[in-house]
Amino acid sequence: MMSCSSASPLVLGDNFVANVSLGMQTTADYFHSATANIQYVGQVTVRNVVCDTWVGQYFDQVDNRQNTVQWYFTTRKWWEAAGNSEGGGAFFMMKLWSGGSSNPKLYNVMRYNPSPPDFDSFDFSVCFDRRAKKHFTIEFAVGNVQFYTQLSRPYLKTSVVQWLAGRLNIQPNRFTDISFDLDIERSRLFMSATLLDRAIPTTFNRNEISLGGAFSFLSGSIDASHLSFNLTFSNGFITLVGVTLVEHNFVKEFATTTPTTPPTTRIVAPTIPLVPPKRTTAQHTLPPTLTPTLPATPPPTLPPTQSSSSSSSSSSSSSLPSPTCPPESPMMTSAPCSCPRATTPAPCVGQQRSASSATGISSGALAGGVVAALILGLVIGIIATRFYHVLKVNTNQMTINLIDENNI
Repeated sequence: MMSCSSASPLVLGDNFVANVSLGMQTTADYFHSATANIQYVGQVTVRNVVCDTWVGQYFDQVDNRQNTVQWYFTTRKWWEAAGNSEGGGAFFMMKLWSGGSSNPKLYNVMRYNPSPPDFDSFDFSVCFDRRAKKHFTIEFAVGNVQFYTQLSRPYLKTSVVQWLAGRLNIQPNRFTDISFDLDIERSRLFMSATLLDRAIPTTFNRNEISLGGAFSFLSGSIDASHLSFNLTFSNGFITLVGVTLVEHNFVKEFATTTPTTPPTTRIVAPTIPLVPPKRTTAQHTLPPTLTPTLPATPPPTLPPTQSSSSSSSSSSSSSLPSPTCPPESPMMTSAPCSCPRATTPAPCVGQQRSASSATGISSGALAGGVVAALILGLVIGIIATRFYHVLKVNTNQMTINLIDENNI
């Protein structure tokens, strides 16, 4: 049944001699065969393992008898792995004939299982770089999904991988990093795995298909709905039918995937307009306009009345004095106000732009002052002329009245 317990480690060693006790340097030292007659026989296949074979005879001083021994050592790419060390020429088996017996004693020094190991006993993915790997996920439609829980996980993995390897005509150990996930509600089984490229050089004289060809054939079989098989067990069977194959290219996915962080609300605060700093330049103020003041005009004074009498009897004419007007006082005209010229300071970097505007202001103020003075002078002239005419009319009228009174 399926279990989540950790897998048991691969058992190494042998059933007869502890690993730490097998520390010989040569066969002669181990078997005390320095004085024995040893001869190389050749290569012999024992339990499907090719071995180099030696035969020797030596006298056992403890038992006081002559012994004949055959030693077998592995060769031709057969390696012994003990812990982190591995090497060839491992002591594989021994046969011993004692005292002239015809039936030798057999010692299997190295335990050996003739059946092929499980495909995932050794992980070869570390021997390939990323360009020699294809990561993928297959979606299977599951028939009789209610029986899925009765399958053991090792049986499921071994059956699926061996069936796929048979379809592609490749070794099962080219599939690695295998995992299964079941969606029981949708009756879907997802298999994630990594397909490795063929080993170089190829072993067992087998010319396997390349990584690209194997993956293309697998993808085409699923697209054409030609990938289906049954998994049988004691209580029934389930059917797996390939639906979809998806390749995972981590380099492209991580290079093009955008972050999926939720968008944050952006609050835009109103920006306060920045008032540019005022440039401190010399302000040229115009002096106040001088308003000319006229002296008060004295009231007109009438001349004393002069009368002439005639003593003669004849009619004589008396001369009347001609009326005289008061001397016309000169009108005081104020000197036109002239505004002082605004002397602009030497232009600097900060005042070059304000030079033209300052000059314009000074000229306009001067022109304004002159116009104001002219208008004021015109108004004063009109008032003085009007006053003169009124005074003259009044004087003439008074003179006429005096003449009329004298005539009476």
